[in-house]
Amino acid sequence: MEFYINQKEYMNMILEYIKSEEMQKAFEATIFSKYPYSEDCRQAMIHGLIWSSLLTSRCDFYAIGEKE
Repeated sequence: MEFYINQKEYMNMILEYIKSEEMQKAFEATIFSKYPYSEDCRQAMIHGLIWSSLLTSRCDFYAIGEKE
């Protein structure tokens, strides 16, 4: 069974997540939120999420599951 992820939908989901309160809560749950340079750590997290969505957008579809 295979299913596909549309890269544009995935990229939009990542960008929406970055803007969400859920992202802020996830960051606050890390040890990095307590550091004096916590904003730098938060920006690094966001940077990684953006790169993952950009790399994903270079492909038409990702197949996930077993090949038959």
